[in-house]
This record gives sequence, C-alpha cells and structure tokens, in this order.
Amino acid sequence: MIIDGHKVYHFTRSWWWRKLRKRFSGDLRDRFKSRNVRKSDFGDAYILWKVYEMGVAKGNMHKWFKPISVVNVELRPLLMREAILAKTVDRLEKLKDVDVQVDEVEEMKELLQDIRREIVDRGFKLMPWLSRVSGELGLERDDLNALTGLVGLMTYMKQASYHKALRYLGLYRARNKEIKRCSGKARRYLMMVAMSLVSREGRWPPRLRDLRATLRKLITTMHGLEPLGSRRDQGHGNAPSAIICGPGGLLQPESRDRNNLLRGYYGGHTA
Repeated sequence: MIIDGHKVYHFTRSWWWRKLRKRFSGDLRDRFKSRNVRKSDFGDAYILWKVYEMGVAKGNMHKWFKPISVVNVELRPLLMREAILAKTVDRLEKLKDVDVQVDEVEEMKELLQDIRREIVDRGFKLMPWLSRVSGELGLERDDLNALTGLVGLMTYMKQASYHKALRYLGLYRARNKEIKRCSGKARRYLMMVAMSLVSREGRWPPRLRDLRATLRKLITTMHGLEPLGSRRDQGHGNAPSAIICGPGGLLQPESRDRNNLLRGYYGGHTA
C-alpha cells in the first residue's frame, strides 16, 4: 500500500516498548526539553523514529518494521469479524445441545455465511492468482468454508519454505520442544481447507499428516505460480512466493464426532 509515494509499515516488536522507552528516555528529555516526559503520540512517534534510525544503522530494520499491504488492510478486519462470529455460533450451538432455548442461531449462521462470502469475493479480487490455487487444490466455488480458509491462510502465512511453514503453523511432533511460537489463526484456516479435502476422500477426521500433506500440496502449487511473476509490486498484496506458508492442539485424539470437531475450530459449520 503506497500513499503519496510512501510505503506504510507497522512496528512488530510491541512487547519491547517499555524497554525502548527506557532506552531512549534521555533522547526524549532532550527533544522535548523536559525532565519528566509524559506518554504522548509525539513521544511515541519520536521513539519509533529512533528505532528506525537504529535499525538502518545496524541493518536489521526488517526485524522491527514490516510493510502493510492492501491485502492486510482489506482482509484482516473481515477475518477478525469472521472469527468472532464463528466463535459465537459455536457457543450458541453448544447451548442448544444442552436444551437451552436459543433463538439467534440461524440468524448468526446467516451472518457468518455472509461475511465469508465477502471474504472470498474480496480475497479473489485482491489476489487473482487464488483462482488457480483453488483449482489445483480441487476446491469448489460454493465451498465457502474451504475458500475462506484458503484466503485466510494466504493473508496470514508468508513462509515460502515447507519446513518454516511447519514451524509457523505448529505442525511438528510433540517431542520437539525447541519450537514454541506458532500461529493459531493461520493453522485454523489450514484446518478449514484440510477438512474439505479429507471429507471428499471419504476419510474423517483430518489428522496431523493430513494437515502436513495439505500444506505441502499448497506450497508446491504456489511454487508453480512463481514464474507468473510477483504481484507485490503491482499493488495486489503479497506475492505468491512470499505468502506460502496456537497452541492448543490440532485434534483431540479421542474425538470422533464430526460436529464437535467442526465446533472446535470456530465455525467449521457446513450449514
């Protein structure tokens, strides 16, 4: 996203903010000519500028700031709304199962389907190459769950390496204790795609190996799109090679019920 010829970035190390404010406290006092500098937008902007200068000097600015693309601006708010609605539908369905009278279930399901349609339409408009990806994966145009998962996965996941994507999604064995951080949001969208593919093969529920196989197939497909050229410079968001690809567990081994599994991943309802 470019505004007046300037790229827009966001600060990626928010948990360092107190340390950075303490680190540049002397610069803040000198800049604002005050011994006790209170928190303000001007002060925060000045600290960000100092961090930017430090990153440029040390050559690690990419660790502190990441560019904001049109895809992020257009899709992430919709994906957040979809996740909230999906959780609400799950909660209402659970209440309905225990004989609690709930009148808003069907209405909330309609809202969830509407927001997913909007996500799919906008995602395919911003990233036209998704049509080829969905075709290679065998996803139908009316499969809103799987297509929403694909769009969400392409929005959050940027690892071009299969092994890096495994770490990002947390698709590693439990005995591997070196890897701690992973993205639960992106893994949820991968699960939505995998559920559609596995159900067509007559197998259920999808297991860890199914998620890994889906991820490998997706990355292979994305690598096949690389000769088409990057769309990042054209203002269409993330380039295919850059998009390729929490905690809480992938599947409950003892759970075999389809509806419970769908609810566990926030909005896997097929209604």
